[in-house]
Amino acid sequence: MPDDERSIPPRRPRVCVVDSQLSVPAYDRLDECHLDVMAVLPRISEVEIALLRGFDVVILGCTESMLLNRNFERRATRIAQLTRLVGVAPNPTPDALARAARIGFHGFVAREVSPRAFDRSILAAIAGELAFPRAVIAALLRLIRRSRVNPADADGAIPVTARQRQVIDLIARGANDREIADELRISQSTVHKHVQNALKRTSTKTRSQLAAELISARATPSRGRRLPRRASPSRALG
Repeated sequence: MPDDERSIPPRRPRVCVVDSQLSVPAYDRLDECHLDVMAVLPRISEVEIALLRGFDVVILGCTESMLLNRNFERRATRIAQLTRLVGVAPNPTPDALARAARIGFHGFVAREVSPRAFDRSILAAIAGELAFPRAVIAALLRLIRRSRVNPADADGAIPVTARQRQVIDLIARGANDREIADELRISQSTVHKHVQNALKRTSTKTRSQLAAELISARATPSRGRRLPRRASPSRALG
């Protein structure tokens, strides 16, 4: 069986599509995607929180200006806490993607992508991966490298262990649990444990927010509290 067929779940993902007055429709080739569109709403204010658990993903059309709006941010954060949230915008910039990650989006897609690429992003978000364009993640990492901030110093502002920081760094690079486990030579269950403990330590809700915390700390000087050094960092567990 081809790999593409194995990646398709037994049923189509149930999605709610939220357009916006400024970017209608969120994605105009949904009829070509392997998705079960259960609802289409004209704006985020019409999303009924009580019904969100019936969807696998909420697809949210937006613009960069909307990502800066406090009311939009509050509503989007609430949605992301209850189900997978994937944003769609025309030609999103690295700044827009970083903002979306801080809000809690599980993924973000350019409206110009093909239906096949759109499907892959939705499936990746459902699987718990960071479904952001790799090109944008690479651009953010280049921005970090150009920063005058010493990454080792900036990382100290994030209240996580050394091993958790390694896991977050790989998440920010787009790795999934299996890839992280292979890279660090640990089990996938241990990866999951590190992620859950890092979420608690940083008071974040999603992997996207974890990655955004790391990116922000490295791109901007932080005065956060450092964790005391451990005698044996290699044995530090989440």
